[in-house]
Amino acid sequence: MDGDLYRRSADDGLLFQCISKFEGLKIIAEVHEGICGAHQAGIKMRWLIRRYGYYWPGMRKDCMTYAKGCIDCQKHSPMQWVPAIEMQLLVKPWPFRGWAMDLIGKINRLNQKERHIFHRFGLPETIVADNGFVFRANEVLQLGIDMQVKMVTSTPYYAQGNGQAEASNNVVIEIIEKMIKDKPKRWHEALSEALRAYRNSKRTMLPMELNVKSARVALQHNLIPADYNEVMLAELEELDEVQKLALDHLMVYKAKVMRAYNKRVKFKSFAEDDMVWQTVLPPGKVDRVYGKWSPTWKGPYLVHQVLHGGGYRLKDLDGEVHERPINGRYLKNYKPTIFELMEEKKTSTK
Repeated sequence: MDGDLYRRSADDGLLFQCISKFEGLKIIAEVHEGICGAHQAGIKMRWLIRRYGYYWPGMRKDCMTYAKGCIDCQKHSPMQWVPAIEMQLLVKPWPFRGWAMDLIGKINRLNQKERHIFHRFGLPETIVADNGFVFRANEVLQLGIDMQVKMVTSTPYYAQGNGQAEASNNVVIEIIEKMIKDKPKRWHEALSEALRAYRNSKRTMLPMELNVKSARVALQHNLIPADYNEVMLAELEELDEVQKLALDHLMVYKAKVMRAYNKRVKFKSFAEDDMVWQTVLPPGKVDRVYGKWSPTWKGPYLVHQVLHGGGYRLKDLDGEVHERPINGRYLKNYKPTIFELMEEKKTSTK
């Protein structure tokens, strides 16, 4: 028709002007991110282009590829909250073998000469903390060497690895807040009592039981040394059995938690030299320039090294390796733009 080629629609009989792929890409760019472009999905763009009366072979595929490869769409896509790998159980066979450690926030000291406050309830084998600079300082690492404690850092940013410490800190802070009253700078004097109160069990003897003797204290005082030693030895004989029973209960509980956790897993893995986006951490962080319009993802980066347990070490496109690893949960694949795919196709055919 007038030297132009048209295609008749099979469903409604409308005529669509046939254009080249190059002209089609210009139309897609205008519809997607041009004037009144709303960065819509590929299916919606195909519907709009048909409505404008254009057609070319592979139009639907080109619309889908263009939308997936849009840099702005990838940067501002929502965060993926589901776990990327199955839960890996960490079971400690005896109490205080491993600790999870975190900071409770900025606190003021009464005496500036007090450089360290160290409360020890049995020396742990490992201490797990996040990758904060405080926990990676030379003084902390040297403390672990001196105490023969292995310092382990969780993969950033992975708050679940340190969530137990955060919950414990909140409880301790609430206890201290109620004890210091109008003398907040003397918090360190209440710390020992707060930790003891937090770790009380039904077998712990409280200070008040020494002043006003309870029934169990009075019973112990009425025992002669021989009977008292016999009772203590009987409890020691049952100690191994009680510990094994507690470990069995712990394993059953951990298995139950793991089954519930693994139902939410959406497996995601990357190989070396894969191009990926990284979540802006912590999630919800606002950029000073963009404000509430801040992107959710940053990059792209290349995968430099695949670590154990779903961790990865990234590097910039110019080859500079990142110092801190990242959990795979906070990564996603980079989708190349349609122009990059076309250039790659030309290179491969040469």
